[in-house]
Amino acid sequence: MKIQEICSTSSLYRAALKLRHRLFFADFGLPIEITCDQLEEKSTHFAMTEYGELVAYSRLTELRENEFKISQIAVEPEHQGKGHGREIITHVIEIAKSSSGKQIELNSQTSASDLYRKFGFQEVGEVKIVELTGIPHIRMMLKFCD
Repeated sequence: MKIQEICSTSSLYRAALKLRHRLFFADFGLPIEITCDQLEEKSTHFAMTEYGELVAYSRLTELRENEFKISQIAVEPEHQGKGHGREIITHVIEIAKSSSGKQIELNSQTSASDLYRKFGFQEVGEVKIVELTGIPHIRMMLKFCD
């Protein structure tokens, strides 16, 4: 497996958009255009590949100086349960740390929050229902020690 930064003109990025849409929005009848949000263009995108094919994706956004957000973590269904999600999360956390990151936030589906707790993320605030999908999410934060 290989994890690499990808640009918005690459075929891996296009594959990642399709994966994100399929996993997060297609079941709700939402168009693929909904996949790109206000963070898309200012984010760094990462793809995990095997033999050149997309296995997993994540993006990292610097929200403010030394404060990052991980979002859109997606693993191809046939590759789920094999540790690839953990591997790409570990990678983007290390990227944030090496960029002088002091904290990382994310919005987790409540069904996935146990995974993020294993990395040290803590729940912040209340569970919120995403209006477009009806799926409950919780904001989580990981702070680094100096």
